[in-house]
Amino acid sequence: DLGGDLFNSYRKVCNIRNPYDLAVSYYHFMGNKEVSKSRFESFLKNIQTIHTLGTNVALWSDNGVYNFDYIRMESLQPDLANFLNEIGFNSKSQFPIPHFKKSSDRSNYRDYYTPSSKEIVELIYGKEIELFSYKF
Repeated sequence: DLGGDLFNSYRKVCNIRNPYDLAVSYYHFMGNKEVSKSRFESFLKNIQTIHTLGTNVALWSDNGVYNFDYIRMESLQPDLANFLNEIGFNSKSQFPIPHFKKSSDRSNYRDYYTPSSKEIVELIYGKEIELFSYKF
């Protein structure tokens, strides 16, 4: 246990990701290969899927409080460079960040959604969508 004062003295950084894209990524990670709006919607309605996606909220917050700097997955390279500059690390030269487990053949996340499946993701991640200004 770090203790409250020590923990609060540290600068905390979290990597966040577009929740709509995250849900599609998880769909593929769980072995679903096809782009199917009905299958994706069924996947999102599964209680285990809802639970697993919901656990990310605990990673992004401290009891619902978002008191950290964040780096967006969708703009990882420039956000990381900006953060490193802010903390005094000269990151003028870009360094490559490898991308593991990338689905090169995956469609745009919007291709998977119905109004109902979009609503499910918004129920799970509503606070994050609003706080981080994510748009569908």
